[in-house]
Amino acid sequence: MKKYIWILIVFLIIVFVIFISLNLIKNNKYENNTEKDLIENDTNVNEVVCVKVIEETEGGYVNYKTEDKELIKESVDILENIKIGDKTNIAYSDMTRKYILEFANGTTLAYSFQGNYYHKDNENYKIYNYEKLNKIKIPKEENK
Repeated sequence: MKKYIWILIVFLIIVFVIFISLNLIKNNKYENNTEKDLIENDTNVNEVVCVKVIEETEGGYVNYKTEDKELIKESVDILENIKIGDKTNIAYSDMTRKYILEFANGTTLAYSFQGNYYHKDNENYKIYNYEKLNKIKIPKEENK
């Protein structure tokens, strides 16, 4: 009889450990929490010819654009220093700013931010070093 009780206790402990492990993984508490760079190392930022910003406001969208080399360099430098942290459940329906880098070959890279969160693939991630990006004075795009 004692043998069966010990087997039952060991079985329950194993089930408990598996249950806790699955919950930790599900809640993203067991993931690798290292911060990632926003711009990957293989992106050739030296070929950026234009930076566009689309800002969502209460009255609609405001577009900004620059081809100024200094503003482009400053924007790219700050984007390179933004770190992506953990996934979060926080979501905004507005306050979106999308930064679009246009390259000499015509391709683009877009980065979407909602408040102080990076928005990608319908998920939001905490970000660090983002505050400086909003301080860059990219001129409004002229209506054509």
